[in-house]
Amino acid sequence: MSERFPNSENSGEVKSIDVRGEMVEKMFDRAVDEVKEKYKEKTVFEQKLMNELIIPRTVDNLAKRGWTNDFFFQLPSVEFFEKEFNMEINCGGFALEVATAIFPESDNPEDAVENILKTFPFVRMYDWGEELAEDEYIVLYRHLRGEAGHHFVKYEDGKFMDKCGSEPVREFSDWPDCYIGEPQVMFAVNRNHDMLLADGEKRIWSIFV
Repeated sequence: MSERFPNSENSGEVKSIDVRGEMVEKMFDRAVDEVKEKYKEKTVFEQKLMNELIIPRTVDNLAKRGWTNDFFFQLPSVEFFEKEFNMEINCGGFALEVATAIFPESDNPEDAVENILKTFPFVRMYDWGEELAEDEYIVLYRHLRGEAGHHFVKYEDGKFMDKCGSEPVREFSDWPDCYIGEPQVMFAVNRNHDMLLADGEKRIWSIFV
């Protein structure tokens, strides 16, 4: 019987379920290996989020749930893990490299910026052309005046990257029409912060800035 995915209390009476459990575990391990290999091409933050949060949490959840017949038709795959990754963070979580989705609670851009700076001490205001520290990168930010909506764009290694909600990370092309004309703020973000993962917690932030 699979030790990682223990069967339900009475399933040991059916020998075929043990065989399936072992097969599920092997397929799970293969999916983990494949997603880890794929994420070697990603940023350090994306690798850490996948390897230190998404995969371990999935293992933990399955161990608590136990193996059931319906699970056989919901096997983890590369796509499964990527969906979990994309649901974990939005544009703000990706840009600031924290394992959460960041939403604005204020419809005032100035208040929203102040809240970001207060909540994330590793973020500071930045002027284009200003010298960056070796461990800093640039984030562009716009807020919809009069509405609780905002967007972050990460600039690093000569590329602008963003993430729209639960969609995959992508190369940034241009601001949507609704953001045209809104003031643009620039942040310098220190990547060497300790707010990504904390002491084995599944999520370290449930904040709304």
